[in-house]
Amino acid sequence: MNAEEKIAVYDKFLQIEAYSLKGIAQPFPMHFHEYYVAGFIESGGRKLFCNGNEYSAVTGDILLFNPNDKHSCTQSVGGFLNYRAMNINTDVMAHIAEEISGAKTLPKFRRCILLPKKLIKLVLNWQRKLSEKIYKSLYQRIWIKDIFIIISRYIRIILTVSNGTQIILL
Repeated sequence: MNAEEKIAVYDKFLQIEAYSLKGIAQPFPMHFHEYYVAGFIESGGRKLFCNGNEYSAVTGDILLFNPNDKHSCTQSVGGFLNYRAMNINTDVMAHIAEEISGAKTLPKFRRCILLPKKLIKLVLNWQRKLSEKIYKSLYQRIWIKDIFIIISRYIRIILTVSNGTQIILL
């Protein structure tokens, strides 16, 4: 029998929750969140269903969920799930999007699974620092810069103007 471990830490300064799940075998039924989720599979494999699509999520994958993305997952090959993630509320994400594009609108992740290994170190570094509660004011500036990198490469910002026309900014 595997011992499960679930740890969550909330940083009031950054308004972000970081959490770690270790030794997880349980399925997660279909659900959604009212915030953004950026996570990393440290080990294990899951069959992931997101917005009507099926994916195989494995060690090294980065998972990105928009608010209200319907998703679920079950254990697959690769053993127990070890997963780290950050929950980012919509106000924080709108602020980040405004810094990038000049428009205060909510961005939308294009895909729920990313494979670029270069981002893994970035995501893990910040999630660990947050979970260890070692943030100071300097870290907020650096963290915002790192989030800019992710946003500018992997999401799009869609504005809907008054006549219903959609404009893609990124």
